[in-house]
Amino acid sequence: LLEIDESYKAPERMLQLMVGELDIVSHAIWGAIYKTRLYKDNAIKAKVGVNHGEDYSVTPALTLCANKILHISKPFYHYRIGNENSYMNNIKIGSLLQLKEANLYLSDFFRKHSVLTKYADSIGRGRLSIPLVAMENKLDAKSLINDGYLEIDGQSTVFRILSRLAELSVDIRNRFLLRACCKIYKQLLIYKFA
Repeated sequence: LLEIDESYKAPERMLQLMVGELDIVSHAIWGAIYKTRLYKDNAIKAKVGVNHGEDYSVTPALTLCANKILHISKPFYHYRIGNENSYMNNIKIGSLLQLKEANLYLSDFFRKHSVLTKYADSIGRGRLSIPLVAMENKLDAKSLINDGYLEIDGQSTVFRILSRLAELSVDIRNRFLLRACCKIYKQLLIYKFA
C-alpha cells in the first residue's frame, strides 16, 4: 500500500511553492508521469532552445491544468545528482538566461489562463532566485534583471517579496535571513540603477 503525501492535497499551495521556491517542491519533469492529453489539450510544451529550466516552465503548467494530482512519497527511481561535471552542476550565465526565458514563458502561460495575478508573488520569487544563483556562483547578475524582468505586468514584486521575507525573519527571529533580505534588495537596487 502506498502512502499519499498530504501536502499535495492543496494543489494551489503546491503550485506556489513549485514556481517560487525552486528547491522546496520539485518541478523536475522526470519525477512524474503525466497524461499525454494534458499536454495536447492545453498546448503545453517546452520552449525551443531552453535546455536549462525547461521543466520549470512545463511542470507548473501541467500542474495548473490537471484535474487531479497524486503524489507518492515512496521513491521508485534513483536519480544520481553527484556528478560535479554535469550540465546542471556547472551553472553559467547562459544557463540562467535560459531559466529566465522559462520563467517568462511560464508567466505568459499563467497570463493566458488568467491566473498570473494570483501567482505573481510566487513567480516574482522565482525570478529573484535566478540573479541570486548568479551571485552565489560569482556570475554577473546584471544581465538577468534588465528590461523590467523583476516586474510582472508593470507591478514590481521585489519589495513585496522582500518585505514578506523580512517579516518572516522577524517572526522566526532569524537575523541572518533579515540581513540577507536587506542585502538582496540593496544589491538589486545597485544593479537596477547602475
